[in-house]
Amino acid sequence: MTTDINILIELLGAMTGLLYVYLEIIQKRFMWVVGAVSAFVYILIFGAKGLYGATLLQVYFLVMSIYGWISWGRENRRTVAEKKSSNSVRKMKGDILFFSFIFSVTSFVVLFLILKSSGKDPMPVPDAMATVLSIVATYWVARRYRENWLLWIAVNGISLYIYISQGLYPTSVLYAIYIAAAVAGYRHWRKFDPIVV
Repeated sequence: MTTDINILIELLGAMTGLLYVYLEIIQKRFMWVVGAVSAFVYILIFGAKGLYGATLLQVYFLVMSIYGWISWGRENRRTVAEKKSSNSVRKMKGDILFFSFIFSVTSFVVLFLILKSSGKDPMPVPDAMATVLSIVATYWVARRYRENWLLWIAVNGISLYIYISQGLYPTSVLYAIYIAAAVAGYRHWRKFDPIVV
């Protein structure tokens, strides 16, 4: 019975995750509500598997869902003319990319050392890597940088490896779909002339 409940919970996480990505591609603010539900479900799933980096990442996603909801709400209040000129898609400047890189490397080393020293995380290197890159990619989504999709392709590939290795098969299917969705999302967002911020 417990196994059936676990599978149903994982399927709920996968379905809300898919809906989140679809809403992100078409730039709907409601994606942040769906993302919060998905994050909560995956906190339970990854916590039970001992994937502590992934669990902390879902807590971060939960917080970023609130930030994203507020940030995208501000964007939606802009005038119609402003929306048409930028379509809310942004292209990041080099300094954002540089600071994102420095943050990623530093955070990876710290998180890896924490996960490895705990001795409980079965995959500390990919778990730390996926966690840190997901933090950066989620921030990029909240700021509407179109480059977020390229980072998600890498993150989803690493995550797919983790979840297959841990026997989380519905989640593995979800992350395989996420890779294709990230490619589609990037192609879709490239259609818009971004503003540079």
